[in-house]
Amino acid sequence: MALLVLTIDEPIGIPEKEWEAYSKKRAQWIQTTLQQPGVKEFRAYMNPHLSTPAAMGCWEFDSLGSILAYLGSQVANDLTIEMRGAGCTNITYQVWDESPAIPKPLKPTG
Repeated sequence: MALLVLTIDEPIGIPEKEWEAYSKKRAQWIQTTLQQPGVKEFRAYMNPHLSTPAAMGCWEFDSLGSILAYLGSQVANDLTIEMRGAGCTNITYQVWDESPAIPKPLKPTG
């Protein structure tokens, strides 16, 4: 498994109707990425300190190759352009692959 991490600052200070429209777009973006080859799971996180970046999305893919194929796709490019057009800033992507030192999740004992 490999992770694609997106950090972002979503638009702030916009009227409620515009926020509702943005929220619908965000849901569509997430659904679009969930349909991409190799995607296994999506999780979203918010920054409780209300600092930048304000939000993070993590997609688990079946392999590093699947992430790299997605990032090189027109779909990924179009979604990033749409996010910028919707007022998102500080958009960054990080790619993480499994560690050979600890290839499987560890869980607490006891």
